[in-house]
Amino acid sequence: MDVEIGLGKKARQAYGFDDIAIVPSRRTRDPDDVDIGWKLGDHLLELPLLGSAMDGVVSPGSAIALGRMGGLGVLNLEGIFTRYSDADKQLVVFSAQHHNLLRSAPLHIISAEYSANPSKARSQSQQTV
Repeated sequence: MDVEIGLGKKARQAYGFDDIAIVPSRRTRDPDDVDIGWKLGDHLLELPLLGSAMDGVVSPGSAIALGRMGGLGVLNLEGIFTRYSDADKQLVVFSAQHHNLLRSAPLHIISAEYSANPSKARSQSQQTV
């Protein structure tokens, strides 16, 4: 079904997750009779799953696993896996740096605590050092 989008242009209607509801029915379907495959260009994918091109979502290993199951894992070509030959070691380094940043309280929180109660904030900072 075509929808007019203006200036004589038409588009096909698409559906998102919020537009579709799967409800139980009185009939039972045999899984062998159901085809969930989908085509992307000339490629038939057996599993309707697409992994996002984000380093935290798809690694080369998970992209390979998704491909073997029939899905598609998209790699971030500007991400950590293409920048470093030892990407796993770099992930450990980055996560340690992130953990250290999270351990130190942001300056605006420290200053607000100090303004509210200088003696309590001073004693807490001495305990954590």
